[in-house]
Amino acid sequence: MNGPELQLLLTDALLLDAVEGVDTIANRLVDLYDRWNAGVRDDNDIALLAQVLTDLGWWSGRLQGAISSATTDELDRLVSGGA
Repeated sequence: MNGPELQLLLTDALLLDAVEGVDTIANRLVDLYDRWNAGVRDDNDIALLAQVLTDLGWWSGRLQGAISSATTDELDRLVSGGA
């Protein structure tokens, strides 16, 4: 396996993990919404919401950390229309 193939494999693995993580967070938010919509409140709801927000921040950091500076430089160049 060469460098680009390994990089693609690692990127795909990260994206699969991220999909699973975001799905888990979304399901927890849907459950919380459904309970609140039904008028059911729990003392642990604020703690659950805080954990969901923490998890979102963790995933954001993980994804941002996976972006190389060369990639962000290239994206900036493409967006700005530079050569």
